[in-house]
Amino acid sequence: MVKLLNNPYGQCFFPEIRQYGSAYVDKTIFIEKLERYGGKYPFIVRPRRFGKSLFTQTLAAYYDASCVKDFDKNFKGTYIYDHRTTAAGSFFVLFLDFSGMILGDPVTQFVERLRAAVRIFLGKYPVKKAEFVLTKAYDAPAVLFSDFISAVYTELGKKLYVIIDEYDQLINGFFSCDQARFKGSVRAVGFIKDFYSSLKEATKTAVSRVFITGVASISMDSMTSGFNIAKNLSFEPEFASMFGFTEDELANLIPQLVDLNEYGHSLSEVMSRMNELYSGYRFWNESGDTVFNSSMCLYYLDKISLCGQEPANVMGPALFSDLPKIDGIFSHGQKELVLQIVNDAVMGRSIAFGEISEAINLNSFNKFNRKDLLSTLMYMGFLTYAEDGRSLKVPNQFVSRLFFEYNLKYLC
Repeated sequence: MVKLLNNPYGQCFFPEIRQYGSAYVDKTIFIEKLERYGGKYPFIVRPRRFGKSLFTQTLAAYYDASCVKDFDKNFKGTYIYDHRTTAAGSFFVLFLDFSGMILGDPVTQFVERLRAAVRIFLGKYPVKKAEFVLTKAYDAPAVLFSDFISAVYTELGKKLYVIIDEYDQLINGFFSCDQARFKGSVRAVGFIKDFYSSLKEATKTAVSRVFITGVASISMDSMTSGFNIAKNLSFEPEFASMFGFTEDELANLIPQLVDLNEYGHSLSEVMSRMNELYSGYRFWNESGDTVFNSSMCLYYLDKISLCGQEPANVMGPALFSDLPKIDGIFSHGQKELVLQIVNDAVMGRSIAFGEISEAINLNSFNKFNRKDLLSTLMYMGFLTYAEDGRSLKVPNQFVSRLFFEYNLKYLC
């Protein structure tokens, strides 16, 4: 019997994946590329389920001084192990995870997420004079963050690396269903804009590096000067395959997770089927290669390994969570434009497109124009560059089914 590795579907804690027998697709070359091309404050967005959280955890394990002792365990056999940079293990990492936030009292949630991150940080790096932020009452995240930065700067100096995962989780919820709350959060006096302004200010003192991921740039763009020092790498060629699986990566991964002889299908057959379902994404308009939705690939392979057959529901749980998101995007577009895009998507037609909107500031208007609506659908992974690099298309059957279901549920 073939000895298989554990399937890391649903896991994003890098040290656990590396140290406990799970398969791992090595993306550590992008640590080196970020240092070379990304500047001090890189920002990159990708659709959900493309491995962003795992990569942020990888960065934390690589740069955090508290992880130096585990470097071999975490990175042996990876690209970066043999190309270690001088910055490895040289920062005090503050990891801010905003995934899973729900609509409710947004300020309280934000404050408590920030406080939880500070608690973990002080557990690694005790700074007595900063402990008061763990118990002091705050009604503004920016004030808590500024207090923390002031307290740690005198002891730790300019050595903080702030890593932010899913920066737009909460405000994208507002964007989808409550435009007034969205604008209130990111406008000139909004609490989220204030937080990112305080982060920008902290780069003058304790914060040396920042890395931010999310799903779309709309929230960041709408904050304008909140954190306008970020370098958006989302559609730069060097980072086109940073998230998701390339064809070669998936071909190497499948035999680690599935006994193909027992399954009764060849590698090329499995690859061909997964290509129809989950590939087709281009994040650079001149790219000849596409990437796969990594989480959906792991879901599919997990079902094959467990059940010996393709899952009956190849969409997984994504259908029910993605339909409201498409509706939220289309609610910001003119009805005639929405109908045209949905009809083209359902029929599999290419959609004429120019350059992507690199700045979509919803504080300056109430409805998307055509370019901004298509750009947002592309950021969210519902459309992608076609082969000609000048038009857009639905990337695969997975997304095609989403448009079909959206048409049935919301438009018919």
